[in-house]
Amino acid sequence: MAWARSSVFGFVLLVLQVESFHVSFKPSMLRCAPLATTVSKRNPLSLYAQSISDLVKKVESASAKTKAPTKIFKSLKKTSGSPSISVEFLRPEKIPVHDTKSLSFEIRRSKVALLVVDTAVANGDQDFEGFVKEQQTAKGKFPGPVPLVWRGAIETIEDIAKAKAAGADGVSFAASSLGEEKTAVMVNACHVLGMEPLVEVGDANEINWAVSAGAKCLCVRFSSSAISSFLVSAAKSLQNDLPDDCAVIATVQGRQGGAEIEQAKSLLDANYNGVLFSRMLEDATDRFSEPYLKYIMAVMQSKKSQNLQINEIKPGQSGWGAGLGQPPPGWGSEQSHA
Repeated sequence: MAWARSSVFGFVLLVLQVESFHVSFKPSMLRCAPLATTVSKRNPLSLYAQSISDLVKKVESASAKTKAPTKIFKSLKKTSGSPSISVEFLRPEKIPVHDTKSLSFEIRRSKVALLVVDTAVANGDQDFEGFVKEQQTAKGKFPGPVPLVWRGAIETIEDIAKAKAAGADGVSFAASSLGEEKTAVMVNACHVLGMEPLVEVGDANEINWAVSAGAKCLCVRFSSSAISSFLVSAAKSLQNDLPDDCAVIATVQGRQGGAEIEQAKSLLDANYNGVLFSRMLEDATDRFSEPYLKYIMAVMQSKKSQNLQINEIKPGQSGWGAGLGQPPPGWGSEQSHA
């Protein structure tokens, strides 16, 4: 009996050894997992490229028109009727990529409706990544993450896929640079990937292109190099062409030292749902950036007269210009907001 038990035990052990030997030659999911992890760590760019490729295929195999999400639409066109105030971050080439955590937090705390990040600059995707990471920390909290829009050289479906892979809620592109047919393709690509296009339009025809393609979020923005006040007047001339069922905002050049407030107010009086302060933020390490943001947002969201608000600013008060000295060059001049 002892011999039998020993034989049985030896047989079982032999079987287990054979099975173990067999497994080592037949890769399982468990055995491949460490290898996949190693590949991921060694070659993240190839995985990123694969993700882009998969997203492009998803768009190409989708139906002609896909229902759009409404996160950005609701943020820009508030049910309360109050105006939406959005801002843009555009880092100049001379300024290296830097930490934007504090600025991103202030953007959320100031109740910015939408943050547009221009990625056309070198390493602009890293700027976007920084804002995505910080805004994600607010999920499930109040206030929650600010919707993030990727802006840059959008020409192909692959460009739309890159924005999605980066974590964008929406993509901003100019109808004038794409034409009617391509604008429709880009709008649908955004919808298929669960994003909202913020179509930049500059005349009645471009508005019709965007609306016909199914876009619900429009931004009146011109590529002209004219001064901001002229472009604001041009935007106001389109007020009768604005579709009622869309969220329509207009662009105002930021960093004008006060003129941007009056220009924004005039656009809101012209039936726009909100304004986007373009090139408003460019350097999170600049000590003026956060005070300027807080001041502009406080004034634009106040029910008091904007003129009265500007005149009330005194030395020692909190807000833009309070005890901070004179603004640095570029903060007090009227420029183009193309």
